[in-house]
Amino acid sequence: MSEWSGVVDKTTSREFGNKTLYSWTFENSNIWFRSEFDPILKKGTAVKITGEAVNKITGVTPMSSEDVKEAKQEAKSSVNGTNGTRGEAPPTNSPDYWRWKQMQDITNRKDFQHRDARRDATRLICAALDNDVLALGSSKGKKLDILLGMIATTTAQLMEEQHGND
Repeated sequence: MSEWSGVVDKTTSREFGNKTLYSWTFENSNIWFRSEFDPILKKGTAVKITGEAVNKITGVTPMSSEDVKEAKQEAKSSVNGTNGTRGEAPPTNSPDYWRWKQMQDITNRKDFQHRDARRDATRLICAALDNDVLALGSSKGKKLDILLGMIATTTAQLMEEQHGND
């Protein structure tokens, strides 16, 4: 579980399928955070957030006004990648560089593994549909949801299988 904090600079929300996604960024940062729940954030609010990744936020905690200055400093450091984010690399002579590099490698490896599993799952589902092994049903409105569900389930199974063999 990762943790970030800062002062909210921009917020947005949009409909995505049958849910709403909420996004925001901190001052002095180009990283966008996202959640499926409404964190009720306003520009200038200092918050601490937790989650698996910047696009999988699970908790938002308001911070006191005394912590605003510290939050601004942390927001600057998150741009430099010291909070395990994908910000710009610190200088190679910085003590934070190797921690940043290690976090980048871990994040990239997980992203690549998930991307590859999703690609394989999509190919597997398409092949099964082409060979009449699977059916999506007759309701046109639900076919995309069924297809996305199949891909998500198969991706999860492939990821579990891959991590079970590590």
